[in-house]
Amino acid sequence: MNVQGRISRILVTGGSTALYAQANLSGPQAKKTDSLNPYASPLLGNLQDLPPSTVITDGFDPLRDEGAAYADKLRQAGVSVMYRNFETGTHEFFGMGAVVDLSNQAVQYAAQNLKTAFGQ
Repeated sequence: MNVQGRISRILVTGGSTALYAQANLSGPQAKKTDSLNPYASPLLGNLQDLPPSTVITDGFDPLRDEGAAYADKLRQAGVSVMYRNFETGTHEFFGMGAVVDLSNQAVQYAAQNLKTAFGQ
């Protein structure tokens, strides 16, 4: 397997997000309009009256721009938002605390924002 093949097995890429979308929005019960459902595409929904939110993105994620746009749309809807981009992280970095210190920083950031949201 070449380097690109090994990297694509580890990282989420633009091509793999299309594959995941196809897998999750297809099947016997799927409709062509499912991709327009706000549960599948939150940017398409009404975001008013949502609770305070924390949005975390990372620099090496094809979904980074969508995450930033989601945070902006939440703000525009009047929702209190804490947004942070961990520039050197990859899509799956959040759950890799045993080997990636940046993950621990992101988890601490999320935990602190949850405590604040719950008034603790």
